[in-house]
This record gives sequence, C-alpha cells and structure tokens, in this order.
Amino acid sequence: MWQRRTEDSATSLQQTQLQLRELQDEAETLRTSRGAQIQKQSPDHNPVCSHCLHQLASPRNQDKLLQQRTQELRVQETRLKTSLQVCHHRTIDQTQDQSTSMPP
Repeated sequence: MWQRRTEDSATSLQQTQLQLRELQDEAETLRTSRGAQIQKQSPDHNPVCSHCLHQLASPRNQDKLLQQRTQELRVQETRLKTSLQVCHHRTIDQTQDQSTSMPP
C-alpha cells in the first residue's frame, strides 16, 4: 500500500520538477527576447504613449503570471517531497513490522 503511494508521489514530484524547469526556461526565453526588443526600440520611443505603456505592462503581467505559477509549483513540489518522505518512512515501518511479526 505505502509502496504504491511512494511511487505515485515520486512520479508526481518528477512531473512537477519538469514543469518547474519548463517554466524557468520560458521565463528565461521571455527575458532574452524582451532584452532584444528593448535594444531594437527607436530613440524617439515615448514612455508616456498609451501604446508604449500597454507594451510595457504586458511583460510585467507575463512576469507576474510566471512568478505566480512558479510559486504554485514550488509549493506543490514541497508538498510532494513531504508526502514522499512520509510514504517512504511508512513503507520502512511496515516492512520492519512484517519482519518482526514473522515467526522464526
């Protein structure tokens, strides 16, 4: 029983860590492309222009969403690690109980 839960938790943890890495890669790609866009902007770029403000707000929203999703995945990762530890210890306890309850 605990062996199966341990396997499920380990699988979920691996999936969460993979999602976290993909999210970090996405954030790095956005930062890199945003840096290239800023360098391409003309010198007469007007930061007060509503169009420019909208473009500036969009990356911030993307950052907020990425940060929020990253935080959610980190919380999920922590929960899964804890669950995995609990299942692992219960598996060990169950194995020890079985070995001590067997007649010689």
